[in-house]
Amino acid sequence: MAKLTGDARLAQPKLWRSLDNSLRYLDDHLAHVVAALPEGRLLSFFEVTLSSVVTHLPFREVMGVDGYPASSNSADGSARAAALAQPSTRSTSRDAGPSSC
Repeated sequence: MAKLTGDARLAQPKLWRSLDNSLRYLDDHLAHVVAALPEGRLLSFFEVTLSSVVTHLPFREVMGVDGYPASSNSADGSARAAALAQPSTRSTSRDAGPSSC
């Protein structure tokens, strides 16, 4: 059961149902979403967000994510590790040199 962050009280049933429904929907549709992501991507906004959600909820003791295997397994860090292993092809403002403005 979900609880409020920093508080021993349990969250209201409506809040828990909302979190549960959201995570269940993500878990049920994750394969379709990942299949629709562009090939050759380093890391998508969706993957970063999913990883943040499934890490944050247990860390803050809001609720566990063990009951949502597709979501928690997908966000296990393998996508992030693959992205970090590849060199960046984007230049930063420091690399671009003086501005022509």
